[in-house]
Amino acid sequence: SGLLIGSPECDSDCVLLTLDVTEAAVEEAVAVGAKIIVAHHPVIFHPLKVLAADSLFAKLIKEDITVICAHTNLDFAAGGVNDALADALGLENIRHFDMMTDTLSLGRIGELEVPLSPDEFAEFVKSALGCGGLSYVSGEKTVSTVAVSGGHLSTAPAKAVELGCDALVSSEVKHSDFLDAKDMGLTLIDAGHFSTEAVVLPILCEKFRTAFPDAEFIISSVKKPIQYI
Repeated sequence: SGLLIGSPECDSDCVLLTLDVTEAAVEEAVAVGAKIIVAHHPVIFHPLKVLAADSLFAKLIKEDITVICAHTNLDFAAGGVNDALADALGLENIRHFDMMTDTLSLGRIGELEVPLSPDEFAEFVKSALGCGGLSYVSGEKTVSTVAVSGGHLSTAPAKAVELGCDALVSSEVKHSDFLDAKDMGLTLIDAGHFSTEAVVLPILCEKFRTAFPDAEFIISSVKKPIQYI
């Protein structure tokens, strides 16, 4: 997390917000004149062994674009990824889920205003997150209390059951976790990594606009790369 490419002294009248720093996102930044990109996922995720002239990193340097990445710190943060996900699903009485320290958690728990059947809840999640498609197992009981964990599922379904949840919404769910959830009577939904995290971009954008009213903040129009049929 933090400043990964560029200079802390960089000035820009325009900032592009994106989930991932891709070739398309960089081209968009150049087109709109953004010299700063703020992303969720780190642009440098694995150690670099080669810096080729035609690489994404070389293009960022050539275009003099500074990249700031807020990763797990944005997951943890109040008003961050998981609060945005809980808000997108209309959850109430929000509290922490999957505590990592005394004050930080990688998820949230809340209640639906109107309880839904597992199938109804799955359809609701698909619509609310605009995810195009999802995978789920039905706990076959009414869904009222819901746990959410944006991005990769880092908590076993048993934790959600232990805390009295009827459903858990996350992504990158392993086959074995689906089986465990089914056995425990938990509705487990894999709504996709992109869709469970992109919900934070409008909230982050509004915070930036309030803090820096003289600059322009643009949410990337680049669509998620995964398609559904």
